[in-house]
Amino acid sequence: MKFTNHLRRRMSQRGINKKMVDIVFQYGKDKGDKIVLNKKDAMKKCAEIQATLKYLKKIMDKGGLVVVCENNSIKTSYRYE
Repeated sequence: MKFTNHLRRRMSQRGINKKMVDIVFQYGKDKGDKIVLNKKDAMKKCAEIQATLKYLKKIMDKGGLVVVCENNSIKTSYRYE
Protein backbone atom coordinates (compact mmCIF):
# COMPACT_ATOMS: atom_id res chain seq x y z
CA MET A 1 0.00 0.00 0.00
CA LYS A 2 1.22 3.51 -0.79
CA PHE A 3 2.36 5.74 2.07
CA THR A 4 1.27 9.36 1.61
CA ASN A 5 3.42 12.33 2.60
CA HIS A 6 0.85 13.16 5.29
CA LEU A 7 1.20 9.65 6.75
CA ARG A 8 5.00 9.83 6.73
CA ARG A 9 4.95 13.18 8.59
CA ARG A 10 2.47 11.93 11.20
CA MET A 11 4.40 8.68 11.72
CA SER A 12 7.57 10.70 12.30
CA GLN A 13 5.82 13.02 14.76
CA ARG A 14 4.25 10.11 16.68
CA GLY A 15 7.21 7.73 16.81
CA ILE A 16 5.56 5.15 14.55
CA ASN A 17 7.67 3.24 12.03
CA LYS A 18 6.83 1.18 8.93
CA LYS A 19 7.28 -2.16 10.70
CA MET A 20 4.69 -1.15 13.31
CA VAL A 21 2.21 -0.26 10.56
CA ASP A 22 2.93 -3.59 8.84
CA ILE A 23 2.21 -5.44 12.11
CA VAL A 24 -1.13 -3.64 12.49
CA PHE A 25 -2.04 -4.69 8.94
CA GLN A 26 -1.03 -8.27 9.71
CA TYR A 27 -2.70 -8.75 13.11
CA GLY A 28 -5.22 -5.92 13.45
CA LYS A 29 -9.00 -6.07 13.12
CA ASP A 30 -10.81 -4.43 10.22
CA LYS A 31 -13.15 -1.69 11.51
CA GLY A 32 -14.60 -0.14 8.36
CA ASP A 33 -12.01 2.29 7.02
CA LYS A 34 -9.58 1.51 9.89
CA ILE A 35 -7.45 -1.39 10.99
CA VAL A 36 -7.06 -1.54 14.77
CA LEU A 37 -4.61 -3.44 16.95
CA ASN A 38 -5.34 -2.51 20.56
CA LYS A 39 -3.12 -3.24 23.56
CA LYS A 40 -5.12 -6.31 24.67
CA ASP A 41 -4.99 -7.92 21.21
CA ALA A 42 -1.29 -7.05 20.86
CA MET A 43 -0.59 -8.77 24.19
CA LYS A 44 -2.50 -11.89 23.07
CA LYS A 45 -0.60 -12.00 19.78
CA CYS A 46 2.68 -11.54 21.64
CA ALA A 47 1.89 -14.54 23.87
CA GLU A 48 1.03 -16.64 20.80
CA ILE A 49 4.28 -15.67 19.09
CA GLN A 50 6.28 -16.45 22.25
CA ALA A 51 4.68 -19.92 22.40
CA THR A 52 5.51 -20.49 18.72
CA LEU A 53 9.07 -19.32 19.34
CA LYS A 54 9.41 -21.91 22.12
CA TYR A 55 8.55 -24.72 19.69
CA LEU A 56 10.72 -23.27 16.92
CA LYS A 57 13.67 -23.41 19.32
CA LYS A 58 12.90 -27.07 20.08
CA ILE A 59 12.83 -27.80 16.34
CA MET A 60 16.18 -26.03 15.97
CA ASP A 61 17.63 -28.16 18.79
CA LYS A 62 16.66 -31.24 16.79
CA GLY A 63 18.41 -29.89 13.70
CA GLY A 64 15.11 -29.35 11.91
CA LEU A 65 12.00 -31.44 11.43
CA VAL A 66 10.46 -33.25 8.47
CA VAL A 67 6.75 -34.11 8.24
CA VAL A 68 5.69 -36.56 5.52
CA CYS A 69 2.17 -36.20 4.09
CA GLU A 70 0.29 -38.36 1.61
CA ASN A 71 -3.38 -38.44 0.57
CA ASN A 72 -4.42 -35.79 3.10
CA SER A 73 -2.81 -37.77 5.95
CA ILE A 74 0.33 -37.13 7.94
CA LYS A 75 2.32 -40.37 7.62
CA THR A 76 5.39 -39.72 9.79
CA SER A 77 7.81 -37.15 11.13
CA TYR A 78 11.50 -37.23 11.88
CA ARG A 79 14.54 -35.05 12.51
CA TYR A 80 16.02 -33.31 9.49
CA GLU A 81 19.53 -34.52 8.84
